[in-house]
Amino acid sequence: MNPYRIGRRLWSAHRIRLRRYATTSVICTAFTIAGLAVCVGLFQLPAGWSNFGVVLVALPVNFELSRRWVWSHSGPRRWMGQAVPFAAFSLVGLGLSTLCVHEVAISTSDWARATRTTAVELANLTAFGSLWLLQYVALDRLLFSWRPEWR
Repeated sequence: MNPYRIGRRLWSAHRIRLRRYATTSVICTAFTIAGLAVCVGLFQLPAGWSNFGVVLVALPVNFELSRRWVWSHSGPRRWMGQAVPFAAFSLVGLGLSTLCVHEVAISTSDWARATRTTAVELANLTAFGSLWLLQYVALDRLLFSWRPEWR
């Protein structure tokens, strides 16, 4: 087979995965932002703990969407090979975002509630956004890379 065609086919599959990964990220981000708006804006809960809780609730959804839809893995989950490393990588993002959200909440404590909530949400988006492409590469190359014994 022509190597050029193989390269084009791989690139096409990669673009589809990247689009699906972006869509999954948008879904989970929307959930996180809505959760932060409710917890911080409506109930005035501590921003750091709210971020921690909301991201933890979204984690299983993010994992399943990534595993099944983005990388088309079906069948039983490989807990040690996929779920645990996915959670560990996500916890790094969670730690970074919680730290950022907490610091922004402290520095904006005297702001109006809506403005403070927006600042907290932007801190969350910035933290996770900074890791977004790095996480995609790690998931694509390491965690969900196709291996015949996985299928």
